[in-house]
Amino acid sequence: MAIVFIDTNIVIEYLKGNDKIIKVLDKFDTVYINDVVIMEIFQGARDKRELNYIKKNILKFEVLKMNH
Repeated sequence: MAIVFIDTNIVIEYLKGNDKIIKVLDKFDTVYINDVVIMEIFQGARDKRELNYIKKNILKFEVLKMNH
């Protein structure tokens, strides 16, 4: 089973539709991000339309909660 943990910059490129990034991520069984990455991505949304797009498309990733 191939897994990977990605950071904000990779998620941004994925959301932009970067074919190279999408092809690489498709090779993994599971792609992990953490809740901090989600918050950074949400903060970068320019409007409600973009925020809804992000919410819909971020579901591909498994979310790991940071210990508080």
